[in-house]
Amino acid sequence: MKKFFAVFCLVFLTAALFALDKGKLAGIVPADTTFALGIDTARLYSLPLFQKYFANTFFVKSFEKNVKAGTSDRKLGQYMLIASRSLTADGTTVLIQMPNAAEMKKQAVPVKYGANTAYRIGGGFEFVCLADDMVLWSTGTGLKAYFSAEKGLPTELARFLADAGSGTIFSGFMVPSAELKKTNPMAAPVKLVSYTVDTVDKANSDLRLGINIACVSADAAKQTMMTAQQLQLVAGMFINNMDPDLAQSFNQAASIVTDGNNVRLKFLFTEKLIQKLSVLAEPGVLKSMMTEDSDF
Repeated sequence: MKKFFAVFCLVFLTAALFALDKGKLAGIVPADTTFALGIDTARLYSLPLFQKYFANTFFVKSFEKNVKAGTSDRKLGQYMLIASRSLTADGTTVLIQMPNAAEMKKQAVPVKYGANTAYRIGGGFEFVCLADDMVLWSTGTGLKAYFSAEKGLPTELARFLADAGSGTIFSGFMVPSAELKKTNPMAAPVKLVSYTVDTVDKANSDLRLGINIACVSADAAKQTMMTAQQLQLVAGMFINNMDPDLAQSFNQAASIVTDGNNVRLKFLFTEKLIQKLSVLAEPGVLKSMMTEDSDF
């Protein structure tokens, strides 16, 4: 999984994407997709927050060390979609558009999946060129499952990947599986989770995470709200260990309310808080913090 994440970061930073028709993209995603995360990579990379606090992190430095192209020539592009049918490494794919997709084949080994040809690189990663400018990455049995799957997200799910506004950076959804509901009581009453991350102001100095949890009933929504409040408390404790003042402002700005069968959550991540959290982007930091802190 670590290797997959590293390759994903490399693709994420190097892909020169064209403007993407999200409706078309939703049509080539497996119909039974249960998790999707759409990333407006152009907006993300242009954020001063990203440049100030993440541009010099481990993964970006590794990218700059290993990629020969000049910094001024690299463009992050427009959009990327991470999708999964089972929330496992083998069931996860990354769809991107890149103008030089055909060039990637020269460095890979062809692999036949029936009438379809994929390409394999080191670490077991495979990709297929769905078009001259579109690549789908996966691991393990991911591509085999993709080829055999019925394509086209249902309308009620595809809408969560549509452009929600000029400030939207991330958007997506998760549909809890029957297995997850069986093994996790917190997921049992949940039908659908959708989420967005948006910039708050013109300066793009703060971000707001919005989550909507659709439940099976109003009573289930009230129970889910209580669980969300407990998770907010845990998050507040974690932030408090870094900075008590930031924890106080985080909790004051948080909103968790019910609306019929839905639970609506909003969390504000100020620039100061993002600066503190940026250290977690370095390998091993979060693990060491949890090990040293008896509260976690």
